[in-house]
Amino acid sequence: MKSNITPFERMLKISDALNANIYVKRDDLYPFTGGGSKARKLKYILNDNNIKKYNAIVTAGSNQSNHLRVTALYAAKLGWKLICVVHDIKPDIYEGNLRIVQLAGAEIRFVQMAEVRQAMDKAMNDLRNKGYTPLYIWGGGHCLEGSFAYYEAIKELNNQLEGIIPDYIFIASGTGTTQAGIEIGVRQFLPNCKVIGISISRPAKRGKGIILESMQELNSYLNCPIVMPYDITFDDRWMGNGYASAYPELIKTIKWAAKTEGLILDPTYTGKAFHALKMYIEKKELEPDSCIIFWHTGGLINLLASKQI
Repeated sequence: MKSNITPFERMLKISDALNANIYVKRDDLYPFTGGGSKARKLKYILNDNNIKKYNAIVTAGSNQSNHLRVTALYAAKLGWKLICVVHDIKPDIYEGNLRIVQLAGAEIRFVQMAEVRQAMDKAMNDLRNKGYTPLYIWGGGHCLEGSFAYYEAIKELNNQLEGIIPDYIFIASGTGTTQAGIEIGVRQFLPNCKVIGISISRPAKRGKGIILESMQELNSYLNCPIVMPYDITFDDRWMGNGYASAYPELIKTIKWAAKTEGLILDPTYTGKAFHALKMYIEKKELEPDSCIIFWHTGGLINLLASKQI
């Protein structure tokens, strides 16, 4: 997967402005339309074995789900049927990620959040009745392959460090598999580094439990290279009112990052994680002279679709 390696670079102007030592892992530039963590995950979810076994997909997400956008484009590339169960209000005009999902030819079914599981089961049955062999992918790419993708991503990062010793990795944490994979990878390859997961929607207790479950699953798959129990950070102070919600301080940080160094963040995922990083530094919650990596998981299309900025 050499062609899918994403850049690793120092944020010079932001580092100077914050009097810190900050690098960025640019998964927003992952080489598939729109990039981001969901593209990296789906590369592993749609592995050779699954491509041979299936010919359709059922998955779920919100109107501006990066996961739905990437899945729709992959399905179109494979020539597969895709049903997207969208737990959101049907908009009058499809914009951003939802517009791309529509353009890629996916069937979109709008439901209430409480109806997602039932709707996905129905979609699976509908496809089977039409002669398809569908693959069930939970929202956000929440599965073992999704965690494994980011375990492998730590290997990629480790090869790019060239003598740099990171103290912290900051990431936006949603369904939990990105953080789970990074946590296991860091423990194995960068044991002196601490992962700071920033919740984009879930309270700390629930989110942390889900991440730990994914870590245990991945650790077992890898033949348990890491000793349990785990101590993880899942900080819910910066999520606002939940998924896709923005607040004045977050918007200010997004504008500041764009003007300071051309770093594009979104109000749903990366903006919250970067705002938290900035607040950690300003509130002196990190040791002086720490080496910090911000893992940019994407979000340009979310930003363009946002009416809040």
